[in-house]
Amino acid sequence: LARLAPVIERELRESARRTELRKAEEERQNLIAAVENIQDLVCMVDTERRVSYMNAAGLQLLGLEDHAPAFGPGLPLEDLFTPLERGRVLEAVLPTALQQGHWAGELQFRHLSDDGPRWMDTKIVLIRERESDAPKAFAIVSRDLTERKRFERTLQE
Repeated sequence: LARLAPVIERELRESARRTELRKAEEERQNLIAAVENIQDLVCMVDTERRVSYMNAAGLQLLGLEDHAPAFGPGLPLEDLFTPLERGRVLEAVLPTALQQGHWAGELQFRHLSDDGPRWMDTKIVLIRERESDAPKAFAIVSRDLTERKRFERTLQE
């Protein structure tokens, strides 16, 4: 019986560890489902300014859903913006996010199909490596403001 106690204790610890891992995986799957089902653009961009992930809503908002295979990971971030907005994104927005850890404001994204602007309320957060604290990626979340902007313009006219 004395030899059985350590075995039982080890099995209980292993069972608790497996339960913890299952719970963590469930939480990860819930987060993935939330990101995939949210109606805002959500994307990840590496430190080389290449898009590594974009959710379905983002693809649709930018007219990329029919071009997803050609779009693929690696699209330069600046290609998501209108020509007039690219300079601001590269010279001010991303450097601010890198320095301060975040940036928030309105940006003009471009729609691939009609090349028209899509006004977006955008938040950018810097993701850092856990061990080294080095910059790893940018998380971008954007809500479409285009219809609101059109309505406001109509009211002003």
